[in-house]
Amino acid sequence: MYSIDFEILISDLLPWFLRTVTFKSWISSLLYPLQVLYADFLTFRTEQMFRVQLSGQVAHLEFALNYLYYGDGTLRRIIISDSYYVPSLTVYNATETEESIFVFNSSESEASLFLLNTAESIDETDFIVLVPEALLFDENKMRSTVNIFKLAGSRFLIQTYIA
Repeated sequence: MYSIDFEILISDLLPWFLRTVTFKSWISSLLYPLQVLYADFLTFRTEQMFRVQLSGQVAHLEFALNYLYYGDGTLRRIIISDSYYVPSLTVYNATETEESIFVFNSSESEASLFLLNTAESIDETDFIVLVPEALLFDENKMRSTVNIFKLAGSRFLIQTYIA
């Protein structure tokens, strides 16, 4: 759909009496900036067609990151995993028939119990991007790539692992 051969275009649009080598060369030199813009447009279109085919699914996000950092999506070294689940603690009234929770003094050597507000959260991520430790990457670039494809409102963390 987007294939323009500028040499054929020049020879087809020029009248027969202007089709000299010198005049064609001069027209070609005038059209050179347009040819550069056309090549940039084709590159941009290819990149955008690749981006449109991907979604926020885990498999697509992993493929996009592996394609960006390893040249193809077949190596599968960058992995997306779920974040760690931290169960929440709810305090009930005595009239409610729920499991008893005991609060101890600090002098009693029991396991620590922390009560958090709803605004405070231990688990602040929805998923984790696991990157091999050997890979040299720019965290801001990876973060922006993940932000393009992830669902709106989801939070993530980038961690390295030993491969």
